[in-house]
Amino acid sequence: MAYKSFVRSKLEHANIIWWPHQEYVNKLESVQNKASRYIMLDCSRTSSVTIIKTNLELKPLTVRTKLARLAFLHGIYYSSSEFRSLYLQDPSYISKCRDPLKFQPLFSRTNKFQ
Repeated sequence: MAYKSFVRSKLEHANIIWWPHQEYVNKLESVQNKASRYIMLDCSRTSSVTIIKTNLELKPLTVRTKLARLAFLHGIYYSSSEFRSLYLQDPSYISKCRDPLKFQPLFSRTNKFQ
């Protein structure tokens, strides 16, 4: 309980912004793996961290981040904020499928929108 309240909340702080950087992802996954071993008092390198995390009902950080990013996008898409009108543009073409929720991805030459 303490891990979920204090440690994981710090690990996931603002993760929708910096998540694509694999260097950070690997470091954070290792923190969660070490915490899982510590919680279960299992310091053996031969035991599976995946099984330990399953027993603790801890989802991988990648899954939790994907859900957080989808929730963030949902919040922007269905809001009436200025951010939505600036960054979620209608597509430049109409496809056969014609999905009414489709929007045009942002193009960027820098890491700003990636």
